[in-house]
Amino acid sequence: MITLVLDASALKTSLGMLLETGEMLHYTEELSSFEHLPLFVHKALTKEGFQIADVHKIGLIIGPGNYTGLRCSILMAKSFASIYPIQLAGRNRLETIIYVNQDKRQAVMASQYVRMNQYYVSIGQYREQKIEYTLTPRLVSEAEWQHHAQADNLLIMGDRPNAAPIDLDLGPPLATWVFESTALETELEPFYIRPAVSP
Repeated sequence: MITLVLDASALKTSLGMLLETGEMLHYTEELSSFEHLPLFVHKALTKEGFQIADVHKIGLIIGPGNYTGLRCSILMAKSFASIYPIQLAGRNRLETIIYVNQDKRQAVMASQYVRMNQYYVSIGQYREQKIEYTLTPRLVSEAEWQHHAQADNLLIMGDRPNAAPIDLDLGPPLATWVFESTALETELEPFYIRPAVSP
């Protein structure tokens, strides 16, 4: 059985397959349209001699990020799970960044640029199968970002003011996290905390 993960929230779509042997297979592609997402998944599976019926878990980055990519990947995963006995798991980018850095002995500030000097941020550490937050995921201004970043002994991962956005590939670590998880969901919703129109 295969744990398949998908991150369609960034510029490049990332797909990971964690096999029962422990081998990790990884594909990335910059899709011209998210209509091609099912074909991207199909090609990756068939190239390795698998089909969707061989998948027992699907993990998704559910945001924040490209909203069209988020909706398409969630819809596709739910469609597969309605036909096959597939378990679903959704993780947001910020908590996945914290999970990836669980070996560090310090709190992690996960950061993602949104637009107009706004950032999604959260601060926490992954301990004993869960994230302990000192700052839950939220939208902040650049000034608030700078304020949070001044905390002592803080590892900052992700986007920063006055620097080009970083395109983090979270597919492979997400596959490991989903494979280890026992708390899986059937209801997935996009994680998107920026209002569509500012008041």
